Amino acid sequence: MHSRLVLLLCLAGLAGVAVATRDLSADGRGLLQTEADCKRSIDFCSTCRYAFLHGTVTKAICLSCDTGYIVAEEGRKCWCAPGYFWNTTACNPCGTDNYCAGSVSALGDAAQNACGTNKITTTDYAKSDKECVAKPGYAWADGNGSDVCPAGSYNPGYNTRDCTKCPGGLTTVANTSTSTADCKAPGGSYYLRGRAIACAQGTYKAAIANADCDECSASSPGLTTKFGEVGKLAISDCAVIKPGYGAAASQVAGAIATVICPGDTYRVGEVDYDAAGVNCTMCGTGSKTLPNVEGATSPDACLAPPGWGWNSVDGTSTECIEGEYNPGWNREACSSCGSGTITTKAKGSVSPDQCFTPAGNGNSRSADGLTLTGFVCPENTYGRGTDTFGLVDVECTKCMEHTSTVGVNATIDVSFCVADAGYGYYDGEVKLCDYAFYSSAGGRDACEYCGMGKNTTDDGTVGIQGASANTQCHNAAGWEVDDAGTGVQQCLRGYYKPTIAEVACTKCLDGTTTSLMAGAILESDCDTCRPGFGILGSVVDVTAPLCDMCTSGKYSAGYTPGGQECLTCPNPPSFSGLMVSRNGIRTPEDCVGEFVSDGATTTLEWDVIEMAPAVFTDDAAASVEDCQLACHDSALGCQYFEFRAYASAGSQCKLRLTGADIAKLAFAGEDAPATSLLFLEVKESLYTVYDAADAADATSVGATITASSSATFAAVRASCNGDLSCVGFSWNTTHWRTFAGVKWEGAIGKVRVVGETLNSWIAEPISN
Repeated sequence: MHSRLVLLLCLAGLAGVAVATRDLSADGRGLLQTEADCKRSIDFCSTCRYAFLHGTVTKAICLSCDTGYIVAEEGRKCWCAPGYFWNTTACNPCGTDNYCAGSVSALGDAAQNACGTNKITTTDYAKSDKECVAKPGYAWADGNGSDVCPAGSYNPGYNTRDCTKCPGGLTTVANTSTSTADCKAPGGSYYLRGRAIACAQGTYKAAIANADCDECSASSPGLTTKFGEVGKLAISDCAVIKPGYGAAASQVAGAIATVICPGDTYRVGEVDYDAAGVNCTMCGTGSKTLPNVEGATSPDACLAPPGWGWNSVDGTSTECIEGEYNPGWNREACSSCGSGTITTKAKGSVSPDQCFTPAGNGNSRSADGLTLTGFVCPENTYGRGTDTFGLVDVECTKCMEHTSTVGVNATIDVSFCVADAGYGYYDGEVKLCDYAFYSSAGGRDACEYCGMGKNTTDDGTVGIQGASANTQCHNAAGWEVDDAGTGVQQCLRGYYKPTIAEVACTKCLDGTTTSLMAGAILESDCDTCRPGFGILGSVVDVTAPLCDMCTSGKYSAGYTPGGQECLTCPNPPSFSGLMVSRNGIRTPEDCVGEFVSDGATTTLEWDVIEMAPAVFTDDAAASVEDCQLACHDSALGCQYFEFRAYASAGSQCKLRLTGADIAKLAFAGEDAPATSLLFLEVKESLYTVYDAADAADATSVGATITASSSATFAAVRASCNGDLSCVGFSWNTTHWRTFAGVKWEGAIGKVRVVGETLNSWIAEPISN
């Protein structure tokens, strides 16, 4: 086995290759060595193994060398690799201008070979001259024949080609250009889409660059180059003066300063600069160029300014006279506004809108419609109040009907048309003065008002319109002189007045009045009854009035047109018997029941009013209802009844009788009446007034509250009105006394009310 391994190693050594051997050590250590061990055994070796040679002798075999080296001599050496050369100490990269084939027979024979003049490689490790190429900006040639690319051509290099010519007439700034990007437009041209285009007239360019041509006008706005010539190279070529510009004398090419022709001047055509200077030409007298316009290039720019007219013979302009106008900036003569009074305010007008027809004037248009003639408005017509500007038709307006003017020269507006007598102005209209208004001639005001309660008339009976003087103003129908005698007032209700004159109103016939609150005019306006009165027929007859005072138990509010009958007082819910009232009442609120309620029902705070037994007369009635009926039916003037349920039959019903039908007493509210009187309260402030049976009776009725010999009737009445317990008061010829009712179990008393006795001290209404 051992001899076979030795044989294999010998064969591998003869073949000149590194041989991998098995592990021969007793402890299993591998034969692969460290890089330091390899370099100690073989220069520049980075990986090696030991192998047995010649029996038991071991030698290092290099498996790989450092970068730039290759294994040689069967693993015993490291030589320079292709692309590297020996520089006496180590193998270095060949470099971009050279190529290196590497070691051939020994480490030191690895040489560096130059590619040639203006040549280069694309890598530092070229192995052959086939890798040599031309440098950027140079043409390829064998050996040392590569030369620079001349101006107008380029070569990006790293190839074996000749230089390429720039396209489209482009060139380069210098030799050795490397890219089409180095191809620029030559002087006198600019770059456009890969081509050189000659600089146009008025421009130039000196530099080789893809820049725009320079404008001559950038140096001075009035400069250009000769007409038809292009491709100029220098500013000195800008020596031609444009139209509309001038230049001062004694300037040199390349530094010429131009001046734009100012307003009202011009210069025609392009001219070469002259050392004597180039001048602009003035417009004709009065003529101008448009405002803010400079650099005019023709005499056609000279125009008549606004308010001036053009003279086509010599190109001058003259200011328009009054009555003429020209909008200007044209070559036209002044236009006439028209004839007659049409004119302008001053010379130099610029528009037909400055032509005007004077106030108080009109105009007429010629048959062809082209010419206006102004004239003063004639009498009884008027012109406009202000001047009318513009070539428009202006008519003289005829004064309205019922108006006229005073003099031809005063008709400048409608205010000179004044109203005739009896007419006035209302919102621009002339109207006949209405009733109660008047106007004298010659004014422009509304008709004057005669005043409240006045009308206009000529005969005192009929009102008129169109009054011309305040002497025609009189008190109107339904109006009279007031009580102070200084003014007027309407006829009061119940009065009338049909005439237009300073007389008093007439009173309506007895019992009648007017449904109108005031201001009745005709006797027929007395068409209703007064309050508290009613008609006896179907309607009021003004020739024979039939209104009569309403009697007890009836009422009338009055003032109903045509009148109405007196109405029966309505019964309250608690009473169905006879309703009574004072005569001539106007409202149902003044109606009361003959008794406070039906039968035993009552709303009073008391049961009975205590009276002396002597004043009572027994009646056989056995119930409250029958006793109340007996008091009502009595022909002996029953004033009060009392029913005592606890008394024996035949003596339960007590009647207070006067001996005759009760009538209104002759009491007018005196403080000390001549006879004894009894005042029994029906409701608040309403009393029925009876004769007392005797002085003692008047003194003892009811429960005394107050008594006084010095009190007045009004004070006693007010005292009872203000005391809820008071049910009446009395007079016994010496003193006044108020009294109350009492609670009396088993008894009830009621006052009988007779209409004529209610508040009898108050007079009844009269019929007129």
